[in-house]
Amino acid sequence: MKRTVIHQELSPDGQIRLMVIQRSDGSLIYTAEKFWIDDVPEYNYHAEYWAAFTDNSSIFDSLETAIRELRVEYPWLVPVEG
Repeated sequence: MKRTVIHQELSPDGQIRLMVIQRSDGSLIYTAEKFWIDDVPEYNYHAEYWAAFTDNSSIFDSLETAIRELRVEYPWLVPVEG
């Protein structure tokens, strides 16, 4: 199933990245990712990465609806004019 990111925003602190994705059937889903830094000096290990922490169970009919609904959980999202 082809998916296209149609909207992406970072939280003000840069720690959460939220993406609204359009599926091939035209409906929209989202994923939220948290930025992680693993640093273990005694093992000479350092990694920085984004890891998803959502279940993608919500389906939306438009970007405006998605942003309006997601602002309940992520109030820093900027409203989209429709």
